[in-house]
Amino acid sequence: MTPVRKHPALSAWARRCSHMRRGASRWRRAVAVFCGVAIAWCGLAGAALGQEARSADAFIDSIGVNTHTFFGGTAYEDYTWREKLLASGIRHIRENLQRDNPTQVRRINDLYEAGGIRTSFIFDPRADRGGTVAELFARLKGSMLAAAEQVEGPNEYENAHVADWDAVAQDARAYQARLYATIKGDPATAQLPVLGPSVAYPSGYGAWGDVSASLDIGNMHSYPGGRKPSANLREWLAAAATTSATKPVEATETGYHNAVTTSGGHLPASERAAGIYLPRLYLEYFRRGVRRTYAYELVSEGPDESDAEQNFGLLRSDYSDKPAMVALRNLIALLDDRPSPFTWGWALTPSSFETSTGDSLSYSLLDAPPEVHHVLLQARDGAFWLALWREVPVWDPLTRADRNRSDVPVNLALEEPVASASTYLPNLDTSPLATWSSPKTLTLRVGPMVTLLEIRRSATAAGTEAAPEAGADDVLGTPDATTDATPIDAGPSPTP
Repeated sequence: MTPVRKHPALSAWARRCSHMRRGASRWRRAVAVFCGVAIAWCGLAGAALGQEARSADAFIDSIGVNTHTFFGGTAYEDYTWREKLLASGIRHIRENLQRDNPTQVRRINDLYEAGGIRTSFIFDPRADRGGTVAELFARLKGSMLAAAEQVEGPNEYENAHVADWDAVAQDARAYQARLYATIKGDPATAQLPVLGPSVAYPSGYGAWGDVSASLDIGNMHSYPGGRKPSANLREWLAAAATTSATKPVEATETGYHNAVTTSGGHLPASERAAGIYLPRLYLEYFRRGVRRTYAYELVSEGPDESDAEQNFGLLRSDYSDKPAMVALRNLIALLDDRPSPFTWGWALTPSSFETSTGDSLSYSLLDAPPEVHHVLLQARDGAFWLALWREVPVWDPLTRADRNRSDVPVNLALEEPVASASTYLPNLDTSPLATWSSPKTLTLRVGPMVTLLEIRRSATAAGTEAAPEAGADDVLGTPDATTDATPIDAGPSPTP
């Protein structure tokens, strides 16, 4: 056999390499490992992974609202708002616990007995809004124990004592410690979570310091100040850890007032903007691990549209619905599948916020811009609900002007068989806008309003991409030619 002649340059290269074989073998092994990791990463990037679903019931259970059942001289005095609260599907309210107020006792117990609505009670040392731990505990245990679901420490106490905090700080921390010991020391209340004190601004946590030994759950009042829901959430969550360390956190006050003619202080949002923002706020907070979120507040306390304090309500002072109430009621109606108001379907322990259903759905969102946020939920009957929205501002709190924002197309690829898919816009109503049979891919138009996509599984193989049934040409969201500008930063938001 005639030997193969090697090119002289190759022969020389081979001779040099023969002296480097040991080093080269190590280099080849390193390259092989790197390439293997790269190939594996690329494989993962190109494939749809199963997205873990979170309980739809846990999300609904994270929704709360502030009330003032005992307020005289405001819209709360007339109990007309009772029916609106019961019809809303909201399960949780928050109140200052009063030492001796029969109206509060009567209404709190009535809301619990009629609709299973339970209350978070604020313990505050100020005589005009609370009392001693012993006084308030006696009232809670003796009159409203069944309706109580948690208690919390003083409300923005540091903001009321800016000038003399050093003089009252020790007593304030002792009050929180006494509250925790009292609740945990009585078998009748030991199961109730204890929240820490709330503060008016993120900087207020520094006044309290670390009081995590005297609480189960942290507390924040993260008002966006007329901006989009996520505007300052990261800042508040980081600051809340000052008092609560690594424990879960609740937002016991947040939301929007609609006094758009106010000249300063806490910045407003229009009723339209607040109606778009509020469902997003609850979903965004849930997505970020906030254990429960209480909007401030249920009813606007008065008719003066220039007074911020009178315009925070989901209802106007004449008890008519604002857009925020319509959107929230529809959102809850679509997702709430409890057999009855007294079915405690999702029990949260004080130390955890585990909301996974243990199931997953394999899908990919293609070409979705980074401002498209989404949460995958699952109902008791196994149906998946994918909530999507553009986390963009729809209101300029400085110029006091609504902003129209365009929808964007988002392609959803389903990597497993499904029987049907339907879209809903809770801001409008609870009827489906479009329905598909056995789809594999869908093109959704996602805007600043929350879009809900209901997905039901099938045991058979899915067919080719299906055309939507009636309503497919409906446009989701609020299309407009306006370009998306940089979100406005309106600065820190005072709290009411």
